[in-house]
Amino acid sequence: MSCNFSFLPSLTSMKRRALALVVLVLAGMSPQALAATGSIANADPYDVTAAYPTPGTRVSYTEEDDDGVLRGAIFTNSWYINPGIAPTFYPGSTGWVKEGPTLLLANAGDTTGDIESNPQWHLEAAYTGGNIVATESVCYRAKWWTRGQIPTSDGSPWEIVGCGETETIIDPNQMVEANTDDDADSGDSGDSGDSDGGSGSSTPSEAIPQWAAEGVFIARSVVQMDNVCYQANWWTQGDEPVPASELTNIWDSPWEEVDPCPAQAITSPDSGSESGAGGSGGIDKMPAPIVVTEEGDDSDMAATEGASDTTDNLVTPVVPPVVPVAMDDEPVPAPAVPVELPSEGYEFLRQVTNEHWNWMFPLRSGRYVAPTAGGGTRNSEPFANPDGSTDTFDLNAFIRATLAYNAWAEVNGYKQFLNQGTVKQQAEEFLIFWAKSSRETSGSWATASSPWIENYEIAGESITAWKGGLYWVEEVGYSTDSATGKSAAINYVDTGSTVYPPAPGRSYYGRGVIQLSWNYNYGAFNHWLYDNGLFADLITERDTLLRFPNLVAENGALSILSGIWFWMTPQGAKPASQDVVLGEVSNISQSTQDLGLPQTDSCYEPATADGDTTDPEVFAYRVGTVINIVNGGLECHRAARWHGGPPQRASYYNAYAAYFNDQLGVGATRIPEATNVWNVSVTEDSPVNLQSATCFNQKSYYGW
Repeated sequence: MSCNFSFLPSLTSMKRRALALVVLVLAGMSPQALAATGSIANADPYDVTAAYPTPGTRVSYTEEDDDGVLRGAIFTNSWYINPGIAPTFYPGSTGWVKEGPTLLLANAGDTTGDIESNPQWHLEAAYTGGNIVATESVCYRAKWWTRGQIPTSDGSPWEIVGCGETETIIDPNQMVEANTDDDADSGDSGDSGDSDGGSGSSTPSEAIPQWAAEGVFIARSVVQMDNVCYQANWWTQGDEPVPASELTNIWDSPWEEVDPCPAQAITSPDSGSESGAGGSGGIDKMPAPIVVTEEGDDSDMAATEGASDTTDNLVTPVVPPVVPVAMDDEPVPAPAVPVELPSEGYEFLRQVTNEHWNWMFPLRSGRYVAPTAGGGTRNSEPFANPDGSTDTFDLNAFIRATLAYNAWAEVNGYKQFLNQGTVKQQAEEFLIFWAKSSRETSGSWATASSPWIENYEIAGESITAWKGGLYWVEEVGYSTDSATGKSAAINYVDTGSTVYPPAPGRSYYGRGVIQLSWNYNYGAFNHWLYDNGLFADLITERDTLLRFPNLVAENGALSILSGIWFWMTPQGAKPASQDVVLGEVSNISQSTQDLGLPQTDSCYEPATADGDTTDPEVFAYRVGTVINIVNGGLECHRAARWHGGPPQRASYYNAYAAYFNDQLGVGATRIPEATNVWNVSVTEDSPVNLQSATCFNQKSYYGW
């Protein structure tokens, strides 16, 4: 290839731009004036004298804390709210749900600029250009946005100013997303016509599930009962739909009768009546996992960032209000019981045996005891035992996690993991999923020897297979007391997270098959589990994993479920990994806001196709896209020249595919050029399929 390339700014600067908020800076306003300010972004200031009868109404709300720091955020109501019931910044039973981040706003109440009223600099406060703070009797003005940087006289972003200077404050009522050149949907609900691509009918179709008392339904879920369709206006379980004629008030039931019946089980934000939840914007799905791997990936772009308005990009649901309460010091472990697949479906998974599983993961955590020091904590006594009693990452754990996710997905009308497409496609999904996760949990260093690396002759082909998958399910260098959930070394703690506040003494380092990190990720995963009744024998409170983060490393099924959760969820402009593997997303993105396969950083035009494929070139780009979804900020955009992750992920896939094609004849598409490339440095001269399979020729998502 002879194309010229220009490299982009650092990941950090790209993230800042992608996540930036444009704010209107107002001079010298009191909190009272601030609260009275008009709004753009369709969020009027909260009115203490008003009732809020329509679920999904957005308001902006601010309050000053004891340290003089002004907090601000956008909230929506889950049900009818009486006058005087204000939003809170912590989980509660008020009916208000916070959207997006809490902004800690400087200089609350300061209208004079005098040092007596200039607030002291606050470690957790966010400041924008013009904000003035005092520290050690000196006043400083921020030159630009800053947080956590101590004011000094000799460096950015602060400069010394006179304490009589007039300062500015941020108005959270004036928040808009930074994509100012985008003429996207303004957020209005529009007309009530059907916009999901199919026509509605007064008679429910088979695509609309029957209401079930045990079902969990999020906002805009549609069910049928007695040949009538009902749409949920907020999260509900056990509330039987009631015809409109039998309701005194519309808020007496979470269900709203809809006619014509929509064509699908989840309506788009434009369909349905104006009284539906979230009538002015977002689309609902389970909370997107915002994952940071042990290598610091860029997948912390939440699904709400840049999500397009289609029902394939569903984001956070309205969840029931539950206040976290104290729990016992010792959680009850989930029972390790055999799991049986149902009699229908799962054509590939039902062929997988313990023999196959043990071939893939012979050194897995809890089963293999490291012979020397330096192994993972979970591979030493008492966490690992040769008799198998601690083997929590066995095949049954994987099946249990799969069935738990799919039971939730079936009730709520979502796609199922490893139960879509042909046997071949299911096999490919299984193999890429574990190729991705095996690299996360194996280390894969170049100088390893047996038992870490084994050589095989499979169907006449020499295959090198790394056998360390599921070995390091806990970040090296950390350990946790299982009885208390506490760690000696504390890291990955975001003290500013008010929705998912860290518990004292807990460390939220990488654990599990996707190396779940940070308290806000543990908290979001916990909320989804608890609110949907998943793993109820283990997740007994909404903050279980915040108090016992070690469970993500100790309970195999729970850990694997976190990986499935990530795999199945679109990440903003990143499609769900399943949709990529099965060819249900095949278009090339046109911008960072456009869901699709990533653009190339070269003149190469990737080969694409819809649905199943046997074309190695098409499939190579799909494999590379999954790597991009997982860790594109570090592993794609030519990083495979030096980064071992992409070649190892591709090598894992081809080794696994060769084995299962030989054992079960599933016919998984292979990428010959990306086989046995464990230690290869990819360059512009490498075969195109190797470049594609390692995302060498792909721009990183959010990186163009």
